[in-house]
Amino acid sequence: MKIRERHEHESNSYDEDGISLQAISTNELRSIFPNLRKDDFPEQSLNEIDWGVLDYLGWISPAGHKGFVVINLDDRLHGIALRRAINRSGKPKTQMCSWCHHVYRGRGTALFTSTVHGSHGRKSIGHQLCMNLDCSLRIRNLVSDPPTYLPETVDLHYKTARLRAAIRKFIQRLNAQKFPQMS
Repeated sequence: MKIRERHEHESNSYDEDGISLQAISTNELRSIFPNLRKDDFPEQSLNEIDWGVLDYLGWISPAGHKGFVVINLDDRLHGIALRRAINRSGKPKTQMCSWCHHVYRGRGTALFTSTVHGSHGRKSIGHQLCMNLDCSLRIRNLVSDPPTYLPETVDLHYKTARLRAAIRKFIQRLNAQKFPQMS
């Protein structure tokens, strides 16, 4: 993943809008995901993350089939453990991320699913999401590879609000009251 550097003339409004995620410690991650194996933690050190440009922390386990999301909603940290399925067969087709609405010409999304709490593993829901769970960087144009197929011209504040609303709705569909949370 290539991260594009911001130029001096570009707007810095996302640092001022109060939506960015505050730094999360390893102990907080352990309390949100108590069964998280050491090799499933983010590969990048938590101290090296630029928290000012993140609406949520999302990462893929090194094995590649699991994803994790931590977001602050209503002053509480919520964690979502996801299963990732990448469609490598067939002809690549245009797809859009359900959370950030980034449009890819080819294989830029993956199906992420999670089990609905209280269903005893019988029901799961899923969305096509950015394959690397990097929506926060995509809506700010900080990730350049691959470029979007249909760029948006809406305000960044609208994009961040839409992203957070989509994640909130996903969490609610998973029975948020039973989700791992930290006050």
